[in-house]
Amino acid sequence: MTCRTCKHLKVQPDAAGRIVPRKANAYRCGAMEEVPPPVLPHSVTRGRDFRWPPHSRYMTPDEGEGCPLFTKR
Repeated sequence: MTCRTCKHLKVQPDAAGRIVPRKANAYRCGAMEEVPPPVLPHSVTRGRDFRWPPHSRYMTPDEGEGCPLFTKR
């Protein structure tokens, strides 16, 4: 279970409509966009630069082993 077969890996389909992650490329992980933001008290987020999702992470197809947000494509 790596990012290669995860539905959250944002891979553009090729001309035939197939999703083929290339080993040498890095793709954006969209898992954090589908996870709701955590419910935090105002005392934690006040005066801080709190954003959700926290960052845009790029992954290679062979990364992500054991990711808790893995969802089979």
